[in-house]
Amino acid sequence: MDPERNVKRLRKLFGVSRTILKRAARRPSISDQESEEQQRKRFQMLRELRQQRISSLGANQRYVLEICADMIGIDTEEVVTGIVDENIYVDNLNGLFEAKGPMAVMLSNAPMIGYPVDSGRYQDKLRHTEVHRTICLTASTVRLIGKWMVVYRQQNEKAIENRSVSDEVAMFMINAEGPDSCLNVVKTFVEQVLKPSIEAVTDFGLAEKEQLQKFFHILNMYNTFLKSSAAIVSSRVNFDVSHDLFKGFLLARWQIEASSKIVSRVRLVERYFEKWLRQIQGILVEGKQIQRDPPDVGPLHMLVNWRQMLAKLTSITEFVTSRAFNNHKDCLTLSRSSKLLNRWDKIDNQVTLALNEAKDNVRFISSLQKFWDPLYRSSPDEIISSLPGLMVAIRNVCKTAHYFNTSVNLTGLMVKISNQLTITSKNFITDNEHRSLWEISSVEIIEKIEKCRDVMDHFKNIYINTVEEMKNSNERPWTVSSVYIFTCLEKFLHRLEKIKCIANTEIIYSILDRILISGMEKFNTMIKAARITISSKLYDPLNYRIETFDTDFEKFVKEVEVAEVGMQQFVKLLTTECPTAESMMLILKRFEALHLECLCLDRRYFKVAEMLEKEMLLLKDVYNEERGNPFIPRNLPPVAGRIVWIRSIFKKIDIPMQALKLRHCVLAHKKAQRTVRYYNYMNGIVCHYEMAYHKAWFDYVEEVRCALNAPILTINKDEALYTINLDRSILQLISETEWMWKLHLEVPNMASTVAYCKDRIFHPFNTLKLTLQRLDRLRSSLTPVFINIMRFRLQEISVMLKPSLSSVTWISKNLEDFVEKVCMKIQEVEIFFGLILDIEELRVMQEIYNISEFLYIYVPDEPVPSYQFVEESNKLRAKIERVLEKKSICMERAVIDIINMFIDLLDFEQSDSKGRRVFQLPAEKLNDTNWRTEGFLPIDKWDFIQFHKIYRTIYLAPDDVLKTLQFRNYENIRYELHHLRNDCMDLFSYYNSKIILALVAGSKRSLDFVRQNIL
Repeated sequence: MDPERNVKRLRKLFGVSRTILKRAARRPSISDQESEEQQRKRFQMLRELRQQRISSLGANQRYVLEICADMIGIDTEEVVTGIVDENIYVDNLNGLFEAKGPMAVMLSNAPMIGYPVDSGRYQDKLRHTEVHRTICLTASTVRLIGKWMVVYRQQNEKAIENRSVSDEVAMFMINAEGPDSCLNVVKTFVEQVLKPSIEAVTDFGLAEKEQLQKFFHILNMYNTFLKSSAAIVSSRVNFDVSHDLFKGFLLARWQIEASSKIVSRVRLVERYFEKWLRQIQGILVEGKQIQRDPPDVGPLHMLVNWRQMLAKLTSITEFVTSRAFNNHKDCLTLSRSSKLLNRWDKIDNQVTLALNEAKDNVRFISSLQKFWDPLYRSSPDEIISSLPGLMVAIRNVCKTAHYFNTSVNLTGLMVKISNQLTITSKNFITDNEHRSLWEISSVEIIEKIEKCRDVMDHFKNIYINTVEEMKNSNERPWTVSSVYIFTCLEKFLHRLEKIKCIANTEIIYSILDRILISGMEKFNTMIKAARITISSKLYDPLNYRIETFDTDFEKFVKEVEVAEVGMQQFVKLLTTECPTAESMMLILKRFEALHLECLCLDRRYFKVAEMLEKEMLLLKDVYNEERGNPFIPRNLPPVAGRIVWIRSIFKKIDIPMQALKLRHCVLAHKKAQRTVRYYNYMNGIVCHYEMAYHKAWFDYVEEVRCALNAPILTINKDEALYTINLDRSILQLISETEWMWKLHLEVPNMASTVAYCKDRIFHPFNTLKLTLQRLDRLRSSLTPVFINIMRFRLQEISVMLKPSLSSVTWISKNLEDFVEKVCMKIQEVEIFFGLILDIEELRVMQEIYNISEFLYIYVPDEPVPSYQFVEESNKLRAKIERVLEKKSICMERAVIDIINMFIDLLDFEQSDSKGRRVFQLPAEKLNDTNWRTEGFLPIDKWDFIQFHKIYRTIYLAPDDVLKTLQFRNYENIRYELHHLRNDCMDLFSYYNSKIILALVAGSKRSLDFVRQNIL
């Protein structure tokens, strides 16, 4: 019996009805022509509206359509002609750029049946033809099938302008291949659009680093969940059911009973039922097999696998409980001739057990997810703190789970945890693959590798401790091979060690970029070339399964070794050219500062020891020749100079030996022991020499004590020249003491005291030295005019300096006060005499010069009559008389002021040293008998004028006599009133004669003028 027979009858009936309708069609009439005209006008209007819609598309709309056309791979005009087919499409696209418009629109170019009637390009002959059109819809009205372009914007508070359309509008493509591909669309959107867009953002405002890490981890987990969900959906089992057999012969109970009696139909049922059993059996066998997982998956992959298995078993359970399966089974049951039912009973039990195992494993593995979650997102420090909790959770699951506690499951979980640790370490080192390994600095690489090693070592320790605790608590042990678990970790750590070796090599030899040793550049270039070669490889060096890296690493090590051997030969060549051990030490110190072990400097230091032995023999001869009269550096005292000399000799051998002391392997050599013995011998000689001279100076210090009790000044009685009496031994003692301190030698208490108080000696010494120089300048500046009257002032200075010749010593308590008083006294006399000279120059000598330059003759500018010449000459004479009178009075007052300045400084008694009265008697005591005698005596000290001496001639001392008078000792002279009167009168007479000479010079000048110009 044909199961489609009823359908075929209906098709024939519908075909007759369509034929009758075609034959009953009416002929065209006048009303049809009118309708055609209206239809034509309507199409014309629709075409005009289409043109208006095209014109309404602005620059923003065309910008979007051009990009969409480029992404779809068609012409822009084809997209535009599709969009303007309907008003709703144009309105949706325009609304995207308006304020408060939709946030997104979706465009698609897909095959459709004909063109819309109102599109403006409708053709009746194409109404049943498939054509490609572009449409634009809002997101809420789209049925997601096929390729769609999503155009969206971030905010719609304001309209989008032409200049900002590229910044505010974004777009991407989604591809929904079928009506059940929405999950793939969301997965593709998150993976290709959302995640890259968020990762491109650099400014997250106030968000902290931990918050960002957690956010990106959640995003990654969501993306992983979408991928696993898609895999789970695709892993569902589909069973092939024959609908002809099922719906035609096994749909109702009576059909099943009838079919069970037909052998051919039973055989057909058996064929399908056996096919299903084989399919179910294959899935069960696949579930029992040990899966070979990829080496770069974590524990989450195990959960995904069990979820896929659960989805498969669930789909099997759903199928075996379906009507189709049960009807086929009932047919076989009624036939009683099939052996498949016994086989099905066994498979049914296996499916039930596998389903329970999958459910149990999914439930318990899901409970572990929150414990292994830090392995995917956290830093190494946080991972270390989370590992104990993860182990405790696995231990608890093994206690309570019915199916999970098997060697296969536990081994798979532990291996995947180890894999995830390696994956997290890779991401940590490369900043989630944002940077290449070779782009990271070597220091940072080493720090990150150490942290990764800490994590893996901690994981091993936690695992071992957990196993030990389980043994001690009599729990069921884990039947897991630790070698299988930690193999990937060991390989990864071994790879990290090699990478760390490369980074350490780069750090160690990076110093070659900062040195200026000529000849080392080629070795630096060789090491850099090796580093560039291994870093230019395209594979991932952190992938320990790529064995090519091991070969490249061996080549890198060999190239570095060649460069190291070259540097050793270079250092050897440089040191062989050094003439002395000290110069070789300088070179080796420079290379030692590089901290390069490959240079093998111990061999070179052994050469230093051999050269040092020869130099010590030469220095021994130098010591024997020069120890009696050694070369003492400039400005060094004798004893300290000798000690510095002997130490300089010892320093030449001590500096190399101190460096050799740090090289124990060098000094331990048999040949170097002889150098050590010579060094000890020279050390004894130096110590003996230094101690001998130091002890001699120690004893000499006591002899210097007497020099401090000497007077501070001495005088030459012949010339009255004062000299500072500071013994050179004191200066030498201070200098020796300071150098002994610098040389870290013992100093006597007395020498220390003198050195500490040297300012109390040097300051008065320097002050007194400057003061005596000023005194000498003052005495040298005394003119013959004032040398006699300045005697009492010089006497004051000599009297004040007298204690310094006997009682004032360098250790006197009043030394500084005495020196200060002497300085002030000499300064006072110096200022006084300077004032005297200023008055003489400005008020006396300048006026005398002016008088000598006067012209006493009237010289008219043009010829004048004789009477007028006489008259003008008389006027000039009267004027000159007045001027000369004024100048004479001024000069006289100036001279008297000078004299009074000297007189004010002196006071006299009524009688002199011989008892004679020096002043006149009062006026009431004068009489006829004594007035003539008393007239020769002054009334007081200011009465110095003696008119009979005014015009006497004053003879000034010549230069040789003046020199004697200037540096004469006036300490013991008697300067009494008559001496003062004579000196003052001499001074007054001297300037009086100078005025007369100036008048004579002016007269002579006038006569010379008359003789030369008139006569």
